[in-house]
Amino acid sequence: MKGTALQAAAIYQNYELDHRSSIVIVDVDGTINYIDDKFCQLSGYSEKELLGHNHKILNFCKQPKSYLISIYKAIRQGHVWHDEVKNRAKDDHYYWVDRTVVPFFDPDGKLQMYVLIQMDITHEKEMLNTLSSQSFAIEHHSIIAKTDAEGSITYVNDKFIQISGYSRDELIGQNHRVLNSDNTPKSYWKAMYEVIRQGGIWKDEVRNKAKDGSYYWVDTTIVPHIGIDGEPESYISIRTDITEQ
Repeated sequence: MKGTALQAAAIYQNYELDHRSSIVIVDVDGTINYIDDKFCQLSGYSEKELLGHNHKILNFCKQPKSYLISIYKAIRQGHVWHDEVKNRAKDDHYYWVDRTVVPFFDPDGKLQMYVLIQMDITHEKEMLNTLSSQSFAIEHHSIIAKTDAEGSITYVNDKFIQISGYSRDELIGQNHRVLNSDNTPKSYWKAMYEVIRQGGIWKDEVRNKAKDGSYYWVDTTIVPHIGIDGEPESYISIRTDITEQ
């Protein structure tokens, strides 16, 4: 047990694990030989409940056998396995980990043990789920378009097609100016570009022209997506039809 603890300490140092990471060491027969406090805290199980037990006890969410077989096949062949895994704690709440399984071999090339290195990513997953739900709602409620840095349209949603009267093929690749109404002065759009090119968010009520020549009003917000060089890579516009207001 002391030797296993020393191995664990070396793994922490070599892999530069942070405070969210935990490790489990399993022998070639699948018996848990070491588990750290962080894992116990995350899973809700005590060290006594896990040490000496087969690692299958950690398969809290009952992944299918085919999934587990693919893991064993990879690591027995000397490959490092990695995935995001949903687990169930002792009190039945779920949590997510970014898990890596590393096989270790002795000097003769014989498999010696497996090390599970995992990081708690529950918060990130919850945030992504929230953003995904919000994005779904926005996509179905709002008129959405995306352009590249030069103003060429790269994406429109169905509501955009519906209100503009143009097909997706007629819009993709075109400059967004195709929608501008005739009476909007160039100085207006120039001022808008100055805001978003500098990374600012622009918002106003805008009159656009549909394909059939009719006009419609939209409450418009344009948000720039800034690249690693600090310059806008693309712009996304989110509009709401306010013609009847």
